Amino acid sequence: MVSLARAHKYLYELGATGSQSLERIANLMIEAITLAPPASSGPALFLLGDAYRFLYVRRHDSRFLREALVRLSAALESERNLPTADRLDALIALAVCQFESYLGYRRMEDLDRSIETFKRASEESGKSTTYGSVANALYHKYKVTGESAVLDEAIEFYSVELAVTENPETKRGIGKRYFAYGKALNARFGVKQDIGDLERAVEYFERAVRRAGREDLREWATTLERTRERLEQTREEQMGEVIQPPPQPQLPSGPLLFQLQTQPQVVAARAVESPEPIDPTTPTTATPVTPFHASMPIPPGRVATVAPTFGANGDGNPNGNPDTTPQSRPRVLRKASSLLSRSSSKSKASKRPTLGTLPQKQPIDMSALNRALTIIGVNPKWTRG
Repeated sequence: MVSLARAHKYLYELGATGSQSLERIANLMIEAITLAPPASSGPALFLLGDAYRFLYVRRHDSRFLREALVRLSAALESERNLPTADRLDALIALAVCQFESYLGYRRMEDLDRSIETFKRASEESGKSTTYGSVANALYHKYKVTGESAVLDEAIEFYSVELAVTENPETKRGIGKRYFAYGKALNARFGVKQDIGDLERAVEYFERAVRRAGREDLREWATTLERTRERLEQTREEQMGEVIQPPPQPQLPSGPLLFQLQTQPQVVAARAVESPEPIDPTTPTTATPVTPFHASMPIPPGRVATVAPTFGANGDGNPNGNPDTTPQSRPRVLRKASSLLSRSSSKSKASKRPTLGTLPQKQPIDMSALNRALTIIGVNPKWTRG
């Protein structure tokens, strides 16, 4: 009965028969299991579980998936004495069913079991297809968890798969393997920003496009073009970081520059007084002090030579004038300012120039000026220019 079941399976895989062959296999293997002792029931359990797996693929009935998981797991038990030729197929079938269970119920334990079963199959067989299955399952886990270590392991299995593949250029389905490897490398570039991964991704996408079928060509070509653009952009950014000169200091402009030019003493004084940073744009009420004698008008045709005159004893009180002591300096300045304002008011009281006439220079009241200078202790010496 086992041989008859194998014949039905072969016809089904060739496409010569449909689900009727699968049902026939299931009925035969149920009868064989009841008649055979447990020690020799391994092949029957494997064929029964595999038939249930195919029925699930065709009918999407979860009952067949559960039966397949139970029968295949039992067939792989050591006491069932499953032949080596069937053991690898049973491991792969069980791993596929576990992955399908994950897709149906989204349980991470099903995905982890599928990965472990695929690894067992690759260790026992060493075939390239098993390494590719491990890599695909790991890459799917990375997309779910985002763990970079899982992605690194998936890329390692992809590289081993291509390394052990004999005559990969003529291997059937090699384009899909190249494309899967390129996707994993492209994903790792997004994590580690290693341009080497991106360059290798472009290389394997190009290989995949050269071997693409009609149904995959458009998608793979679009992915290749986008990856090339990403690679060129990354190279330009890296070149820009290498040759980019250091930033130059920016000079102030506008109101800030005007205030720095017109009030340097004020900004410097504020910086010394306060340890806090000074904002030059903040208005300030401080103004530079202009010496009194520097703001006085000079008569036409004369040059003023102003020199302070102090007493012989150096006490700052020339001629014994009590108003010239340092303590009385503010009061003296107020008196001098009052005298000058009187002189200025007399000048303003003169006739204003009318339209068509030029303004005339007004004479300075020299007597008021001399009195003001004498009060503050300054001896003016006027010389002709």
